[in-house]
Amino acid sequence: MDDACLGGPETQQADLYREIVDNARMATGAYAVYLYWFDREKGRAVRVAGSTSTPRISLGVRDLERIFQGFSLEDLNPEVTANPLLRQIFLEGMPVRATLEEVTAGFVDVEVLAALKSRIGIAHVFAVPLRCRGQICAALTFHHAEPITQAIEAIGKAFARQVTLLMENTCLLAESRRHLEELRRSHALLAEAEEELRRKVAEFLHGEVQSRLLVVWHRLGEASDLISTDPERAAALVEECRDVLDRVREEDVRKVSHRLHPAIIQVGLIPALRSLADTNRHRMDIRLSVDAQVAEWDSVAQNSIPQRIRLTAYRIVQEALANACRHARASSVEVRLSAREGALTIVVVDDGDGLPPGPVRIGLGLGSIDARLSQLGGSWRLENNPDGPGALLTASVPVAGIPQAEHRR
Repeated sequence: MDDACLGGPETQQADLYREIVDNARMATGAYAVYLYWFDREKGRAVRVAGSTSTPRISLGVRDLERIFQGFSLEDLNPEVTANPLLRQIFLEGMPVRATLEEVTAGFVDVEVLAALKSRIGIAHVFAVPLRCRGQICAALTFHHAEPITQAIEAIGKAFARQVTLLMENTCLLAESRRHLEELRRSHALLAEAEEELRRKVAEFLHGEVQSRLLVVWHRLGEASDLISTDPERAAALVEECRDVLDRVREEDVRKVSHRLHPAIIQVGLIPALRSLADTNRHRMDIRLSVDAQVAEWDSVAQNSIPQRIRLTAYRIVQEALANACRHARASSVEVRLSAREGALTIVVVDDGDGLPPGPVRIGLGLGSIDARLSQLGGSWRLENNPDGPGALLTASVPVAGIPQAEHRR
């Protein structure tokens, strides 16, 4: 659990926590009530909200900070292993009733403690650990002049339950916001990838296709001029135009169509990947291996992999092949499809240059892979091949539990 989930001073939940500790103090008659967050990484208890009953406490604290240079109640964030009682609260999750000396042993100087008791009047503490999602994440502490009674303990536990519920709700809200932000980021990346695809298609149509059609236009003009004077040459020019148009239809239109959407994906993922491998064999050797479970899922007769997942898997392999050729200068690539625990796992390993040292740089291609997988609850990682040269991309997308009606779409 992090500070954002707990609702520390900089979060929108801070006022709610202050209200809770105020109410807890008034209900129990405590001199002071504090809420401590358990910073698990640093092993410390960090105060995030507090409530005191009288100005005497604030004045007493200021006197102590003036008398004992370097002492600050605000900075009193002890290690949870400082004494057995703190370990009991934050590591074992047990409530504690104890004297102030027992609770502060190991991190508050004896002279400071004596002055604290005499000037402020606090002598006894009741601390209740708080759990969020099964983990001890915080503690609510009640500070009194007199020994803790069972009634105070019962009220303290009731308020601890209230804080726990608020923490759970805050965590859920923070998680929802993170998911929403990830969804927005995914949409933005996909929109950027789609715009990049449109740009490439537009450049291809404006460049190569337009050039070929312009040649046809000129040749047809020449043929028109030669029909009466040189019909044989005119016929040859028309035949040349037919050849160019045939290439436009067979190569260019098919290429653009496949870039926008591989129609063969409707037949199945495996046929689509075989077709993708065939179109890239002039650049590198590509091997495709599929386990029996995936072959059964991808049956042509009754395909049980939703088309959206098939297209995502196809785009992942397509991007991996492009990276292997463009950046890694690979000569061979192996693509493996397997079923693991209800998920389709895609492994693409190449024999190229591998990854440079440091974190993987997420460009548009890898970003679009991440966006597509995050929308389907999948995951991916890219690393250097541990068994040889080159890089290894592993992606996993859940396919189990999808209704059969959706499977057949």
